[in-house]
Amino acid sequence: MERGRFSQLLLFSFLVSLLLLGGACGHKVQHVITPVKPEPIEGEWHRIVILPLADYTGSSTIYEAWRRNVLVSEALQDEFYRYGFMPAPQEEVYTLLMKMGVVKQLQILEPPEITAGSDIILHELKGP
Repeated sequence: MERGRFSQLLLFSFLVSLLLLGGACGHKVQHVITPVKPEPIEGEWHRIVILPLADYTGSSTIYEAWRRNVLVSEALQDEFYRYGFMPAPQEEVYTLLMKMGVVKQLQILEPPEITAGSDIILHELKGP
């Protein structure tokens, strides 16, 4: 009795799989992907400039100050973007501020020149 039930189940699953495979063959699926175009809440876009933030917190490293600056700037940009204000790229803002003389570019310091005395000291520091 169980053998007959098993063969019926096997036959039924075979017929269902044939039906699914036969019905699915020949169909073409075309995916249409469109870019996401977020619309502002207020209706139209406005251009703004977010100036660099000054960080006067003491006892922190340059990395921590940079990290805070990035977090605050990105949070501001996200919220402005949400309400229809398109912030200008930060690179363009820094370039303009450097051209205007508001922000100064860091000067790369030249390494000190190694003299004969410095060469002897370096040799001694290396050790045997």
